[in-house]
Amino acid sequence: MKFRNIEALHSFVVLQNLHECGKLGFVIAKNRRKIENELKEYIEAKNALLVKYGVRSDDDPNQYLIPAENEKEYLKDSAELDDIECDISVVYIDSDAFCSGTLTSDDMYILDWMVKEAEE
Repeated sequence: MKFRNIEALHSFVVLQNLHECGKLGFVIAKNRRKIENELKEYIEAKNALLVKYGVRSDDDPNQYLIPAENEKEYLKDSAELDDIECDISVVYIDSDAFCSGTLTSDDMYILDWMVKEAEE
């Protein structure tokens, strides 16, 4: 399945915060691992932009703040990375199993790509 990097990241954030069991939990775990592996270079590149354009926070040396004079270039470069497509071999699940867990409607909206529609 094709994702833009930013879409894959949003899906990953939702997947890592879910605690499902059974078939749904298995599919979530598999997709989480596949997306996480695909995002490694993207996250490294985003962090490199923070170092390039940002300054270390006085309060937390692990946090970078983007000064106003660098914001335009940072956002431009960041958006370019966000829009790069990645192709991830995801695991699909039928709609009954997808709806069998405790996913919220927001989770379902973001993860609807996992549902394999029944063939008629």
